Amino acid sequence: MKFKKGDLVLVTSGKEKGKTGHIVKAMPSVMQVVIDGINLMNKRVKPTMENPKPSTLKIEQPIHSSNVSHIDPRTGLRTKVGYKFDTDGTKVRFSKRTGENI
Repeated sequence: MKFKKGDLVLVTSGKEKGKTGHIVKAMPSVMQVVIDGINLMNKRVKPTMENPKPSTLKIEQPIHSSNVSHIDPRTGLRTKVGYKFDTDGTKVRFSKRTGENI
């Protein structure tokens, strides 16, 4: 999976199509990502001794990685990601649209 925590992505399908956000959590074992402020669901919280009133929380749910794409840091458009090795031998990700490192 080419997505990592902190990447800026665009949602390409589903009810949140067209929205952008940063990845909060990446789960490569199930090919899903959690994006900040995207795909919010309500979770009801039962009353407790500390919080006597019941309430609802907005929680971000995961999205499959095939439904998001990277955004180029220079142009702000969708891009594919490639891998290359720097001169010192470290593996880096780069934007195939402009060639800039992600």
